[in-house]
Amino acid sequence: VQRLLIDSLEGTRRLQAVGWEESALDAKIRLTTDIREFYLRYDEPGTNPIAEVTLIFSLVDMDTGKIISRKVVSVQQPCAGSSVQEFVAAFSIAMTKVLDQTNEWVLTSLEPRVEEREGAKKQGKP
Repeated sequence: VQRLLIDSLEGTRRLQAVGWEESALDAKIRLTTDIREFYLRYDEPGTNPIAEVTLIFSLVDMDTGKIISRKVVSVQQPCAGSSVQEFVAAFSIAMTKVLDQTNEWVLTSLEPRVEEREGAKKQGKP
């Protein structure tokens, strides 16, 4: 999940840098992830399952330790059938939807901070 998230955020090409927690980046903001649900749900016997994916994300200001913003993203994706390949396909679609929502939230949440920092740079402030 972490690799998918990093690849997805990098793919937006709208962030200065994205990296693993162990990377040497001097991160001012950290995105934390809590996987709450990641399973197949059967509503009725004999029906195809539904892939359930719920993640909780928090943007944390590393200077203060305060949470800037928090988001719960939950997706339910019906499986097209009952084979392992169809289960994997449903989880793949669900994760793509989670990542799309997460990217938009991260970028929207960080826009005011980026604009503030760019304004400070123009005024000669660090």
